[in-house]
Amino acid sequence: MIIDKPADVDLEIVRSAKDVSFLTYAELIGLEKIPNKKVYLRLRPINVVVRIIKYWMENGKEVGTEFSMSCNRRSDLVEMSNALQKKFQKTRGYLEKINEHMFSSFSIPLSSTSTLLVYGIKSNVDMFVLKVV
Repeated sequence: MIIDKPADVDLEIVRSAKDVSFLTYAELIGLEKIPNKKVYLRLRPINVVVRIIKYWMENGKEVGTEFSMSCNRRSDLVEMSNALQKKFQKTRGYLEKINEHMFSSFSIPLSSTSTLLVYGIKSNVDMFVLKVV
């Protein structure tokens, strides 16, 4: 979906899609509530990512969900990772599933059976990922 102005994305057409891609810098209202398991976005402002994480911490999120956000510059990825680590420092856990492709990663327990992995991937297109395992 290409969106050029603030829009509520918690709609049936979005909810029923297998994968969703939002190409916008406009405000996506209800983004944290959509049940989709695969969502791709351009880098969102830190407050939107914080809103998503807090909503998932309070309401849970299905295992297998992955929200990926591309970054325009590697410095954006570093800035996002540092800001989130600082914001969730008291709730974060040790990320055991780390590998050489992830950086600045941490985890947040969502329930007794699920954990939110928060990490960056440095590659041709730097990505910031929220993944529920």
